[in-house]
Amino acid sequence: MSDFSNSTISLNDFSNSFLINIHIFTYEELKTTTQGFSKYNFLGEGGFGEVFKGFVDDSFKTGLKAQPVAVKALKREGGQGHREWLAEVIILEYGGAMPWLTRVKILLGAAKGLEFLHKQEKPVIYRDFKPSNILLSSDFSSKLSDFGLATDGSEEEDSNFTKSVMGTEGYAAPEYISAGHLTTMSDVFSFGVVLLEMLTARKAVEKYRSQRGRNLVEWARPMLKDPNKLERIIDPSLEGKYSVEGIREAAALAYQCLSHNPKSRPTMITVVKTLEPILDLKDIQNGPFVYIVPVAGSNEVHDLKSKDDVKVVKDETEKEAKVFPRHRAGRRSRRKHKAMRSRAVYSDTALYKSLGTSLYTPAN
Repeated sequence: MSDFSNSTISLNDFSNSFLINIHIFTYEELKTTTQGFSKYNFLGEGGFGEVFKGFVDDSFKTGLKAQPVAVKALKREGGQGHREWLAEVIILEYGGAMPWLTRVKILLGAAKGLEFLHKQEKPVIYRDFKPSNILLSSDFSSKLSDFGLATDGSEEEDSNFTKSVMGTEGYAAPEYISAGHLTTMSDVFSFGVVLLEMLTARKAVEKYRSQRGRNLVEWARPMLKDPNKLERIIDPSLEGKYSVEGIREAAALAYQCLSHNPKSRPTMITVVKTLEPILDLKDIQNGPFVYIVPVAGSNEVHDLKSKDDVKVVKDETEKEAKVFPRHRAGRRSRRKHKAMRSRAVYSDTALYKSLGTSLYTPAN
């Protein structure tokens, strides 16, 4: 805890950023769970120090379920410290899925970096914008690194044409690849690719996929403006925990940045102005939701359960089972049964329009 107290990020900030609850244990509590750091509970030793197996029961701490745990005893002379610990906590407690608002914050910071370069008296073209060139601080502030390919973007005659195309496959603008035409709009295209990666959790180029889906931009860009198709390409690990309006705004921005016509792309000034309001959108849902409408004539609901604090009601009566007995149903009956069920399923988006925020009232 002394190491954490010197950090620029607090426990509350960390907990709120990742939508998780952090439990703080005293040394005595950790000692109890490991039976006094018994040698019989010793699991191994890493860069931080020795690791012991422990166990907490459901009465140990409020809000904590009974479970086995791993307890690390910090080796004071070890070379690892707070940064390494924080990285491990993020991976273990959040399962590797980066929250929506954290993604937006990272991209906004990187966008401001490109904006700064482009606004100079002699604009600087970064030319190699990609995720691996974005550095992050402990509070997920972004900085650009590796300016080895950066070049002067002045508007003098022929100064923005180059015979040697440099950069990383999948991120370079089409006019730069085909004709060596390099401008600040080339950086905007690269930013659009990274924004698309953030939305889909897919890499710019994935050679193991089929020819059609190998290039992320070619595969995903046509679906960015179609609300019915947009949901198909959103990173499933987000589990619906994002602002619907924010996703649509980000998708529209990515669509513009990835235009084949450089003049149709927004400037980085516009990109920053578009992303800033998205970061302020807090209408983040608890997760995906499906509501199955009760069958007409039914008066019994025998399966009521809560998932992600959202009520899910399933009504399947004996009467319905008799109407469609599986062992006697022919093709016509099965088709009829399937049609009836499909009409009874609605997305949370459709229901939200009619029910508003009451749709997401937590279950008692």
